[in-house]
Amino acid sequence: MGSKSFSKRKLLRRVISSVTALFMLASPVFAAECTGRRLIQRGEVYRNALNVRIDGEEYGGEVFLLANTAYVSVREFSDYSGARSIEWDGETSTATVTADSLVLSVTADEYYIEANGRALWCENGSFVDGGRLYAPLRALSGAFGYACIYDGERDTVYLSREKAAIECGDSFYDADVLYWLSRIINAEAGAEPFFGKIAVGSVIMNRVRSGEFPNDTIGVIFDTENGVQFSPVSNGSIYEEPDRDSVIAAKLTLEGVNVAGDALYFLNVSLAESYWIVNNCSYVMTVGSHDFYS
Repeated sequence: MGSKSFSKRKLLRRVISSVTALFMLASPVFAAECTGRRLIQRGEVYRNALNVRIDGEEYGGEVFLLANTAYVSVREFSDYSGARSIEWDGETSTATVTADSLVLSVTADEYYIEANGRALWCENGSFVDGGRLYAPLRALSGAFGYACIYDGERDTVYLSREKAAIECGDSFYDADVLYWLSRIINAEAGAEPFFGKIAVGSVIMNRVRSGEFPNDTIGVIFDTENGVQFSPVSNGSIYEEPDRDSVIAAKLTLEGVNVAGDALYFLNVSLAESYWIVNNCSYVMTVGSHDFYS
């Protein structure tokens, strides 16, 4: 019995050791789209395998690991953090949480939560199970203004309240950058899956950082040094109103989310007029109808 217990503990430690990345803004690697519901059906769930302490006190709510992501109940965590009201919309499976300085929205099977006009990445989604809505601890705690420190030796996450809530999107995002980034995403990937929209935004930001292109977002979008870089700029479709998913994808990109690795180019091979990218660059991945290259 002792050896079995030891083996389980070793397995848990291997799983838990990777949770550190969940409390950092590292760029996530692209993975096939899947909902939390599918994850919970096929994945190992480690309930109460992770300790959480909030401002020095042990958190009494449920905490579990799923696909290397720490999850908590939206209602339990929000109640603990001082929510004034929590409303549930059964038609959309959305919880709207209101606190003194926070309006938070969590929808099952979405890859983000919205907090004070910002979009926070949830790589494995939020989901309903057993009548409860669960969301990733990192995103949820960030919305409520907590700082996170993970102690791997003690398998413990320490949360400390630094502010009443996350900074509002109106002050966090540059309005002009968000305006044009959401429009180029919509024009290039309006018909693409959600990950495809984020991937287009990721390419834009990769170019900003690369040193081979203009060093600002708007400059990259309207770059004409070697000819117009993005066809929506020349055909005018960039001026069309973006859909909601394109705006959310732009916000996630500006939050630091990158699902395209080091890709600097993308194209739809069936529509391409030039194959310079295919012949001169390294293939990274395909999302929807777009191939991405570095």
